[in-house]
Amino acid sequence: MNNKKSNALTNTPLLYVAGPYSANEHHTEQEHIDRAEYVSIQLIRAGFHVITPHKNTAGYEKYEDRDINFETWIDMDFNILKRCDAIFLMNNWFRSEGARLEMGFAFKNDIYVFMENLYPANEFDVETYHSIIKIADSYKN
Repeated sequence: MNNKKSNALTNTPLLYVAGPYSANEHHTEQEHIDRAEYVSIQLIRAGFHVITPHKNTAGYEKYEDRDINFETWIDMDFNILKRCDAIFLMNNWFRSEGARLEMGFAFKNDIYVFMENLYPANEFDVETYHSIIKIADSYKN
């Protein structure tokens, strides 16, 4: 699939952690941020490097206006995501318009996709990641 240069110095997979951010009928914005932090820490403990947009721009929505809006955040997220080796979709990612767009971007740009419901953050590790990538790459032309 892809050969990212973003982590060439360490050869450690760089994962983009995606999931709901905005408050909804199930959780507050802060609960979503806390969950993303928890998942990210589990992945870091497992040996990954992570980018967690929830923590990167938390609270910035107060600056939204006609120049800074949802499209601004998604464009920034795509810019970061394209530099990552894979996207890690947290449980309930499908409840988030942004996470759905990020998953589509990942597929379109040959970025590996991992879902927490298949690979729980507290059980997923770098060895498993590399095994899956090796299998996926064996199906390429």
